Amino acid sequence: MNAKNIFGFSAVLMIAVSCITSCSKITDDVADKAEGKEIIVPLKFGGEIANLGNTPLSRASGDDLLYIQAYTIDENDKDVAYAHGLFDGTTDIKIALREGDRYNFFATLVKDGKNRIYMNEEGRWGIPFYTTLTNSFIIDNDLYGYDISHGSADLLGGEYGVYRYYPDIDRYYGIYESYMANSANTEPVNINMLRTVFGLNVITEDFTDGRLVFELNEEEVLEITYPQTEASKIFSLQRLDYAFQEDAEGKTEYTNYYKEYIPVKVTRFNSANDEIPVDEQVIEFTRNMMTTLKVRIYSDMYENGISITTENTEMIDSGQEVEFVGGGDF
Repeated sequence: MNAKNIFGFSAVLMIAVSCITSCSKITDDVADKAEGKEIIVPLKFGGEIANLGNTPLSRASGDDLLYIQAYTIDENDKDVAYAHGLFDGTTDIKIALREGDRYNFFATLVKDGKNRIYMNEEGRWGIPFYTTLTNSFIIDNDLYGYDISHGSADLLGGEYGVYRYYPDIDRYYGIYESYMANSANTEPVNINMLRTVFGLNVITEDFTDGRLVFELNEEEVLEITYPQTEASKIFSLQRLDYAFQEDAEGKTEYTNYYKEYIPVKVTRFNSANDEIPVDEQVIEFTRNMMTTLKVRIYSDMYENGISITTENTEMIDSGQEVEFVGGGDF
């Protein structure tokens, strides 16, 4: 073989080797993607959750329930269910993610959830969790995203629990969007949590007999029986996702702008258990704020009326004082 042919053969051989090497690299990359090469990523929590105490949500307390859902983002920017897990603490939470995929995370926390949320005989917790306590992630696409972002809950009580649209629980909600799983950068998924509740404070005047019943959207939520004359409770907002968008998304300091407008009805039952309407109206409740209802009992039930004044204090106080007037005897 002459020199010209030798050089020609060598060039062809080098091209072939290069092609084999390149094709092998492409094949390896495709295989990694096809096999779902995983990286382990920690999850961290902040925001208003930090106000829960010196050691918030530690496993030492063990009664708070934290539920997290993870979704991959497809080529059409749609969420595809990937994994979920229910935890009783926020320490040492990690998740295995597929290299090169983008993820959205949604989380909600119920303070003292073990003592407030219904659990069936199989150990499955009710709304908003619908799962068992695993303290680890379950890779599972059988997820339902509605309850994690809405305030309803199955509370303890009765054989099957008690469903409440506005449950009297202390609840938090957080989102982390578009996390890129990259083995070269395993920064934590930092989920900042927003407190998604409102407060109801009741003060009575001239209430000397019987009991007062308060309803939110036709759901009985509070009762005062004489000689008790005042009461306060906090309730979960209904649209946690809207509250997060309004008061937390893209902000370094959270606001208290988000409001929900809820029908409130007050009814008096005297010592003879006669039902006497006091009044009802739609009230504006603001996230993380306390709204005061003043209930004045008139002797003439036909002189019912409502007046609204404003003042400011801290849950944070909403600055709104709502006066209910009526409920006198027949």
